[in-house]
Amino acid sequence: MLSKLLKYEYRATAKILLPLYLGVLFVIMLNVLVFRIGTLCPVLGSGTPYTVIQVLLTFLCGLGLLAVLAVSFFMGIQRFYSLLGTRGYLMFSLPVTTNQLIASKLICAVSWMTASFLLCNILFRMIGLPTEGSDLVIAPMGETLPLFVSLCLAILSMFCCAFLFFYFCIAIGGQWPQNRLLATVVCYFVISFLLQLLLIVGMMILGTIIYFSGIEAFGNATQAIASVVTSYQLISIILLCMFLFFAVGSVILWLLTRHFLTRKLNLA
Repeated sequence: MLSKLLKYEYRATAKILLPLYLGVLFVIMLNVLVFRIGTLCPVLGSGTPYTVIQVLLTFLCGLGLLAVLAVSFFMGIQRFYSLLGTRGYLMFSLPVTTNQLIASKLICAVSWMTASFLLCNILFRMIGLPTEGSDLVIAPMGETLPLFVSLCLAILSMFCCAFLFFYFCIAIGGQWPQNRLLATVVCYFVISFLLQLLLIVGMMILGTIIYFSGIEAFGNATQAIASVVTSYQLISIILLCMFLFFAVGSVILWLLTRHFLTRKLNLA
């Protein structure tokens, strides 16, 4: 049944996102074509009209990529928000579980966000901008392969955690019979503030532990670890820690969202 829900979600979102993605991709290809013409023909590329056209196309590419990111993220949130509206009477009457409903919204939203980041990578790659560590994106191998995998896992877990956090706020805001959108926004800012406060307190406690345990001993331990592993391995370990952090957060947010949708469901 999850496959049918995903098919329905992709059909509904592709009507808006797919033309937008294709339009941005066309502008990127046109920008790359103009850029390559200027590279192959220096005489043509040195003119003022060429510079104006290139700057305009680059600006349109950047604007298009921002639009793709914003619309993809908004659609991922809006699809779940509509689940607690009048559409919820149909969706929750289907022979599907709450986990399947959440999973269909989440998978669709994360996949579209991933596609938008791939569009950004296509632009940078086709223009040929010199970026440090760019080989990680095209052909990761050897030491860069674990780093590439760790980076992908960290980004995917971050996307999941971000969307689930909004889902959780929407589920809480849905408890109010009136002004659901306002309640959701207030919940978002209140919970975000509490999480930031908790993070600051945790960093202060960690700093205090390091201070009393001896900064010199901590520095020696850090240097010992850095001497054993390479820079790629160290970054991979940090990314894996980020992946575990966001994965645990995603599981907690999933369980809390499922609790509100099963035990305290309040449709508009």
